[in-house]
Amino acid sequence: MSRSRARVGTAITMAAITLAAMVTGCTSPEEATERVVIGVDLELTGAGSYLGQVYRRALELRVDQVNEARLLGNRQLELKVFDNRTDSGVAVTNISKLVEDPEVVAIITGSCDACLLASLESINGAGVPVVSLASTSGVVEPIEERRYIFKLGPDAFDVAKVLARELARAEVEILGLVTSDQPYGVEGQREMLAAAERQDIEVKARSIGEDGEGADAVAADLLAGEDPEVVVIWASGPASGAVAHSLRARGFTGQILLAPSAADELFVPSAVRSALNGARMVFTESLVIDGLIASSPAKAARQTWLRDYTAQQGTYHAHASFAADAIQVLVAAINASENTDRESIRDALENTQIDGFTGPIRFRLETHSGLSPQALVMLVAQGDRWRLAAS
Repeated sequence: MSRSRARVGTAITMAAITLAAMVTGCTSPEEATERVVIGVDLELTGAGSYLGQVYRRALELRVDQVNEARLLGNRQLELKVFDNRTDSGVAVTNISKLVEDPEVVAIITGSCDACLLASLESINGAGVPVVSLASTSGVVEPIEERRYIFKLGPDAFDVAKVLARELARAEVEILGLVTSDQPYGVEGQREMLAAAERQDIEVKARSIGEDGEGADAVAADLLAGEDPEVVVIWASGPASGAVAHSLRARGFTGQILLAPSAADELFVPSAVRSALNGARMVFTESLVIDGLIASSPAKAARQTWLRDYTAQQGTYHAHASFAADAIQVLVAAINASENTDRESIRDALENTQIDGFTGPIRFRLETHSGLSPQALVMLVAQGDRWRLAAS
C-alpha cells in the first residue's frame, strides 16, 4: 500500500464521517487501534490494467487520507489487494481467498463484470458486501440474487436518457451508433436503440473492440450512403478516440457524442484533440470541478480530491473519483454500523446516502446502483481539455 500522506480536504460532505471525525477528537492515544481490512480485486495486469491501476492509486490515496484524518475513530483501514489479470478465473480464486479471510469485512472490485459475476456464489455464500466499480446493471440485478453487491458506475439507462435529450434538441433523423463489444457497450447499444425508437430515429449501429482496432472500417461503414447527423460512441477512451479520428479523417462534420466509458484524463490526448474538439460527453462534474465555483461543501470536497490526486500523480483521471467513492461509502457504512461484521456493513450500505466525489450516491432497498441520475452532466472538449457544456 502506498505510504504517501496527501493533504486531506476539509470539506467532507458525509454527515456520518464528519460526526466520526468530531467524536474522535477525544479518543485517547492509548486506545487500541482496530484494523478494518477491505479486500480488493482489480485488473492490475491484462487488458483492463490501465483502469485497474487508476483505481488502485485512488483507493490507496483515499485510505491514507481517511486514516490520517481519523474518520473512523480508532479504526484504521487497510487494503488487501489482489490482481485478477483481467481473467474471471483468476478473480474467482482471488475472491474466494478474500471471502475466506475472517479479517476482510468488505470487498471492492474493478470494472470487469465477468470477474465479479463468476464469484457470485461464493460472495452470497459468505455474505460479504461488495462495492463494484463496474457499470452494467447485471452486476446488481436481479437484486434478490445480488443483495450483497452495490455498484457506483452510471446506469446505461440514465446515460441513454441524457444522450436522447441531445438527439431531440438537434432533431436528429439518422443516428450513427458505435458501441463496444464488452458488456457495458452491449447494454448501451440496447438502451440507445430503445431511445432512438421512441424518437423515431433511424439508427446505423456498429460494434468495435475495446482497443479500437478496426475503427477506420467502422467509420467507413457508417458513412456509406447517407451520413448520420450525429454519431454516438459508447466505448473505451482509446476506442472512442480512434473512431472519432477516423470519422473526421473521412470528412464527417456532424456532432460526436460520447458515453462515460470514453472518459480518460482531464486533458484530451494530443493525438485525437482535433478529432474530439467540440465533442460532447456524458459524465459527472468531478472531471471539470476545478473550473467551477465551490458553491457547496460537496463541490469544495470534489475540488480538494482532484487537487490531491493530481498533486500525487501529476495528472487527473476521470474514473479516480469512483474508486475514492468506494472508500467513501464503506466508511459511511462502517460508521453507521454498531459492529464491523459483514452483515452489519451490508445493511448499512443499503441505506447509505452521501454526496460523493462523483456526485450524489443513494443506495436503497430497491436499488443497489448508487449514482444518482442527477449527477450526470454534459461535458464538451474545448481545445486541450474537458469543460462543462452550456445547457
